[in-house]
Amino acid sequence: MKFNWVILVFLIMTISSCCAQKTHSKREKIITNELSFINNKRINFSIKKVACDTCFPIFDVGYRVSVKLTPKQKILIVRMKRGEWLSLLNDETTDYAANILLYYIYNRDAIVLLHNRSIRDWRDGMKEDDILYWEKRLKYH
Repeated sequence: MKFNWVILVFLIMTISSCCAQKTHSKREKIITNELSFINNKRINFSIKKVACDTCFPIFDVGYRVSVKLTPKQKILIVRMKRGEWLSLLNDETTDYAANILLYYIYNRDAIVLLHNRSIRDWRDGMKEDDILYWEKRLKYH
Protein backbone atom coordinates (compact mmCIF):
# COMPACT_ATOMS: atom_id res chain seq x y z
CA MET A 1 0.00 0.00 0.00
CA LYS A 2 2.79 2.44 0.90
CA PHE A 3 4.54 1.59 -2.33
CA ASN A 4 1.43 2.61 -4.33
CA TRP A 5 1.33 5.96 -2.54
CA VAL A 6 4.98 6.60 -3.27
CA ILE A 7 4.43 5.85 -6.96
CA LEU A 8 1.31 8.03 -7.03
CA VAL A 9 3.10 10.97 -5.39
CA PHE A 10 6.05 10.54 -7.75
CA LEU A 11 3.76 10.56 -10.81
CA ILE A 12 1.90 13.65 -9.60
CA MET A 13 5.17 15.51 -9.01
CA THR A 14 6.50 14.50 -12.43
CA ILE A 15 3.34 15.59 -14.24
CA SER A 16 3.13 18.89 -12.37
CA SER A 17 6.77 19.71 -13.09
CA CYS A 18 6.18 19.09 -16.81
CA CYS A 19 3.16 21.40 -16.75
CA ALA A 20 5.15 24.05 -14.90
CA GLN A 21 7.84 23.99 -17.58
CA LYS A 22 5.26 24.41 -20.33
CA THR A 23 3.64 27.30 -18.47
CA HIS A 24 7.03 28.93 -17.91
CA SER A 25 7.99 28.67 -21.59
CA LYS A 26 4.58 30.04 -22.63
CA ARG A 27 5.11 32.97 -20.28
CA GLU A 28 8.58 33.60 -21.76
CA LYS A 29 7.11 33.62 -25.28
CA ILE A 30 4.39 36.05 -24.23
CA ILE A 31 6.95 38.38 -22.64
CA THR A 32 9.18 38.13 -25.72
CA ASN A 33 6.25 39.04 -27.96
CA GLU A 34 5.21 41.91 -25.69
CA LEU A 35 8.74 43.34 -25.74
CA SER A 36 9.18 42.99 -29.51
CA PHE A 37 8.65 46.75 -29.86
CA ILE A 38 12.10 47.21 -28.27
CA ASN A 39 13.99 46.96 -31.51
CA ASN A 40 16.66 49.19 -33.04
CA LYS A 41 14.88 49.31 -36.39
CA ARG A 42 11.46 50.28 -35.01
CA ILE A 43 12.17 52.68 -32.14
CA ASN A 44 10.33 55.95 -32.79
CA PHE A 45 11.87 58.76 -30.75
CA SER A 46 12.93 62.38 -30.80
CA ILE A 47 15.23 64.54 -28.69
CA LYS A 48 13.73 67.79 -27.51
CA LYS A 49 14.99 70.79 -25.60
CA VAL A 50 12.96 71.10 -22.39
CA ALA A 51 12.36 74.09 -20.15
CA CYS A 52 11.06 74.36 -16.60
CA ASP A 53 7.74 76.11 -17.12
CA THR A 54 6.84 76.13 -13.42
CA CYS A 55 9.97 78.09 -12.54
CA PHE A 56 10.27 81.84 -12.62
CA PRO A 57 12.03 82.92 -14.68
CA ILE A 58 11.58 80.01 -17.07
CA PHE A 59 14.90 78.30 -17.82
CA ASP A 60 16.16 75.40 -19.92
CA VAL A 61 16.67 72.12 -18.10
CA GLY A 62 18.33 70.31 -20.98
CA TYR A 63 17.51 67.82 -23.69
CA ARG A 64 15.19 64.88 -23.12
CA VAL A 65 14.19 61.85 -25.13
CA SER A 66 10.58 61.52 -26.17
CA VAL A 67 9.44 58.07 -27.33
CA LYS A 68 6.21 57.19 -29.09
CA LEU A 69 4.73 54.33 -27.03
CA THR A 70 1.32 52.89 -26.31
CA PRO A 71 0.08 52.99 -22.69
CA LYS A 72 0.67 49.22 -22.44
CA GLN A 73 4.25 49.60 -23.69
CA LYS A 74 4.92 52.33 -21.12
CA ILE A 75 3.73 50.06 -18.33
CA LEU A 76 5.88 47.19 -19.60
CA ILE A 77 9.12 49.19 -19.74
CA VAL A 78 8.60 50.74 -16.31
CA ARG A 79 8.13 47.27 -14.77
CA MET A 80 11.14 45.65 -16.44
CA LYS A 81 13.86 44.28 -14.21
CA ARG A 82 17.55 45.15 -14.23
CA GLY A 83 18.57 41.83 -15.83
CA GLU A 84 16.12 42.30 -18.68
CA TRP A 85 17.49 45.77 -19.44
CA LEU A 86 21.11 44.62 -19.32
CA SER A 87 20.27 41.73 -21.63
CA LEU A 88 18.65 44.12 -24.12
CA LEU A 89 21.63 46.51 -23.90
CA ASN A 90 23.99 43.68 -24.82
CA ASP A 91 21.97 42.44 -27.81
CA GLU A 92 22.81 44.02 -31.18
CA THR A 93 19.16 44.07 -32.27
CA THR A 94 17.93 45.92 -29.16
CA ASP A 95 20.91 47.76 -27.61
CA TYR A 96 20.25 51.23 -29.02
CA ALA A 97 16.48 51.04 -28.49
CA ALA A 98 16.93 49.89 -24.89
CA ASN A 99 19.32 52.77 -24.24
CA ILE A 100 16.87 55.28 -25.72
CA LEU A 101 14.05 53.88 -23.56
CA LEU A 102 16.19 54.11 -20.43
CA TYR A 103 16.99 57.75 -21.21
CA TYR A 104 13.24 58.27 -21.55
CA ILE A 105 12.24 56.45 -18.34
CA TYR A 106 14.89 58.06 -16.16
CA ASN A 107 14.60 61.50 -17.76
CA ARG A 108 18.36 61.58 -18.34
CA ASP A 109 19.81 64.60 -20.14
CA ALA A 110 20.19 63.53 -23.77
CA ILE A 111 22.41 66.27 -25.17
CA VAL A 112 25.16 63.72 -25.86
CA LEU A 113 22.75 61.73 -28.03
CA LEU A 114 22.47 64.71 -30.37
CA HIS A 115 26.09 64.16 -31.38
CA ASN A 116 25.83 60.35 -31.44
CA ARG A 117 22.47 60.07 -33.15
CA SER A 118 23.15 57.03 -35.33
CA ILE A 119 23.49 53.54 -33.92
CA ARG A 120 27.01 53.21 -35.31
CA ASP A 121 28.16 56.51 -33.73
CA TRP A 122 26.57 55.56 -30.41
CA ARG A 123 28.19 52.12 -30.40
CA ASP A 124 31.60 53.55 -31.31
CA GLY A 125 31.53 56.45 -28.88
CA MET A 126 29.09 55.93 -26.03
CA LYS A 127 27.74 52.41 -25.69
CA GLU A 128 30.27 51.22 -23.10
CA ASP A 129 29.84 54.35 -20.97
CA ASP A 130 26.06 54.18 -21.17
CA ILE A 131 26.01 50.51 -20.16
CA LEU A 132 28.25 51.26 -17.17
CA TYR A 133 25.94 54.12 -16.19
CA TRP A 134 22.82 51.94 -16.47
CA GLU A 135 24.43 49.07 -14.55
CA LYS A 136 24.99 51.43 -11.62
CA ARG A 137 21.70 53.29 -11.95
CA LEU A 138 19.58 50.15 -12.25
CA LYS A 139 21.10 48.62 -9.09
CA TYR A 140 19.02 50.98 -7.03
CA HIS A 141 15.73 50.56 -8.89
